[in-house]
Amino acid sequence: MQKAMYPLKYMCITNRYDQNNHVGSCAIDDIGRDGIVDELYAPFDCVIKYTYGDANNIFIESKDAVLYADGTKKKMSMMFAHAENIQEFLDKKEFKQGELIYREGTFGGRGVGNLPLHVHLECGEGELTNRYWHSVSPVLSSIDNAKKPEECLWIDDSYVIINDGGFNWKNVKDDHQYDELIQQLQQRVNELKQLKKELEEELEESKKEYEALKEELANMPPLPEVPEEDKGKIKFRIFLTEDVPKEEDLS
Repeated sequence: MQKAMYPLKYMCITNRYDQNNHVGSCAIDDIGRDGIVDELYAPFDCVIKYTYGDANNIFIESKDAVLYADGTKKKMSMMFAHAENIQEFLDKKEFKQGELIYREGTFGGRGVGNLPLHVHLECGEGELTNRYWHSVSPVLSSIDNAKKPEECLWIDDSYVIINDGGFNWKNVKDDHQYDELIQQLQQRVNELKQLKKELEEELEESKKEYEALKEELANMPPLPEVPEEDKGKIKFRIFLTEDVPKEEDLS
């Protein structure tokens, strides 16, 4: 299962959710490297489900359930806004995790004109709804089923953190959800190694017993030869039942 990764490699959060013009949402603004148009990379395998030209918004949805930073396992949706142009991304539609999916920009919306270079991003829990988003103020609409980004997205040691926004971002190296399973598997591996050792020891003992028996048989005296005239008189037993033997004559 894929972990949902933060889409920018350079994190510099300048506007938190429930502050300033983000009140009533779980949105954040990220300027990345100030003055440079930073790229956003698909946080998971996803599809662009909807676009809105007001601020060049795109809405994406994971193809499958993903692992959230808070341990939730289900599909995730996200919205990005303010890129200068989104046509190149609409031509592709489907993206693998880590592929270029968006860029920062200054394209404003609702008549606000150009904005400082940044990206506005939001996370939603589960699939996108039929209406995608809803209005929370005269200047802001927020994705439906909004969820705090630090509860959704992971980072790793390759990220450059300029300003984390005061959030506690979870690093993939701190993910211990599989520790118990790994411990159980390691225990089973150790048990199988011990079993293999015991079987090898038993096999070695069997080989020694076989060689000893082989040597014993080789040192046994030969059976006496039966005179030719007596061969036709040899009798043997045929056990017709478990209890009643019967002798038959070969002659």
